[in-house]
Amino acid sequence: MSLRFTQTDKWKDEWFLSLTNDNRIIWQYVLDNCSIAGVFKEGLTHMNYFCKTNITESEFIEIFKDRVCKVGNIYFIPKFLKVQYPSGLNSKKPLIVGVRQELQRHNLVAMVNELLPNHKIIIDQSLTNDYGTGNGNGNGNGIKGGVGENGIPKPGTPIEKITEAQFLAIKKIPVPNRTSEQTEILRDLSRTKYFHLC
Repeated sequence: MSLRFTQTDKWKDEWFLSLTNDNRIIWQYVLDNCSIAGVFKEGLTHMNYFCKTNITESEFIEIFKDRVCKVGNIYFIPKFLKVQYPSGLNSKKPLIVGVRQELQRHNLVAMVNELLPNHKIIIDQSLTNDYGTGNGNGNGNGIKGGVGENGIPKPGTPIEKITEAQFLAIKKIPVPNRTSEQTEILRDLSRTKYFHLC
C-alpha cells in the first residue's frame, strides 16, 4: 500500500467543490491509483466499477481537462508531482530516481518542465544511481556478495545511496541477526518505493 500526501484544503477549493459527488469520488480514485509519477494508466472500466459511476472517456477528459493531460494511452497529472514532491525531483534518492525514470519512459520530462517551471522540478540529472560497483567478499551473515553494491551496505552509508540489491540483502538477514543500523535502514526505506517489500 502506498502512502500519499493529500491537500486538506481541497474542501475549500472552488474547482473541487464545483464537482458532483460522483466526480469528487472519481478524482480521489485517480489520485489514489496513479503511479508515483502521477501517471494513471488504468482503464475507466475499473474506475467506473469501483466508484459506482458510468463516465465515458470524453466526459472524463472534459471534466478533468484542467487537471489531467491525455498523453497517448495514459493520463498524466502534473500537479501531483508538485504536491507529492514539494522539494522537487533533483535528488538521487531511490524513490525520486524512480519518478524521474517513469517520467522519462513516458516522454513527460519536457511537459513537466514546461507546466511547472517555477517549481523545483527540473529533470536534468542522470537517471542512474552511480555510486560505484561494490565488489565485497562476504561478511559472515550468509549473504552472497558481502559489503558493496550487491551486498550489505557499509556502516554509515547514507539512506539515499542504498541500492535495491542492498536493501533486499538486508531484508534477507534474520531479524535477530540484524544490526541496529540495518533495522534503521529498513525502517527509513519503508517510506520509499521499496515499501511493499517490507
